[in-house]
Amino acid sequence: MTTNQASARIFRYVRNFRKLNQKQLAVKLRVNQSTISKVEQAKHFPSPIVLKRLEEYMNTSFADLARLAR
Repeated sequence: MTTNQASARIFRYVRNFRKLNQKQLAVKLRVNQSTISKVEQAKHFPSPIVLKRLEEYMNTSFADLARLAR
């Protein structure tokens, strides 16, 4: 699994866990909905700033999210 595929799985997991659509998660992370779409399609790897915002939103580390999203 590539890093892009892993991040796609994590972002989908977070959305499903929080019952959000792409637009709602984008607002929470202060990015465009197209960014979330590209990450979930494994076409884009999120920037460190977006990863940090995701960690803060979920109150856990990206590594922990990766373990949960398996």
